[in-house]
Amino acid sequence: MLYWGKSLIKGNDLKQKLFATHPIISQNILLKRSAAADKHITITDSTPQHLKIFADRSHFDFIIRNLLANAIKFTYQDGQIDIGCDEEPDRDIIIFYIRDNGKGMTTTQLTKLFEPFNTTEGTSHEKGTGIGLMLCKEFAIKNGGDLWAESEQGKGATFFFSMNKAEPDTK
Repeated sequence: MLYWGKSLIKGNDLKQKLFATHPIISQNILLKRSAAADKHITITDSTPQHLKIFADRSHFDFIIRNLLANAIKFTYQDGQIDIGCDEEPDRDIIIFYIRDNGKGMTTTQLTKLFEPFNTTEGTSHEKGTGIGLMLCKEFAIKNGGDLWAESEQGKGATFFFSMNKAEPDTK
């Protein structure tokens, strides 16, 4: 919420550059290790160690951290979370995903997902602010990508977001 407030007040400039994604993903898995361990959740990261994208590093970090926190929040005890990406050689984007096998969402919940202050209680009664996903989507769009989700109630959810592989003028 502090990051959001700062970005609104100061008009936080977009600072895009080429960077490796693996260290950021690994750091966020470590950061959320305790919350995952409390629910006996296994997190698997299959993103390539060499992968680089052209984006705002702090935006990418925020998106990964928020989506991972949400996956933990909505995954039951002894669940599984998978982080990965799809690299398509003929496209200039990379699509990242965070998939859980948690409680999932109804079609109605999916349609309201990115509305401000839309919040749902987690599997262990965790609460949220209702602005994280809205900010994640905004940050993905600011970086030339998008964010969306697929889910089925009782079968978990997968959140996808896209980012550019390289600087726009080097494509």
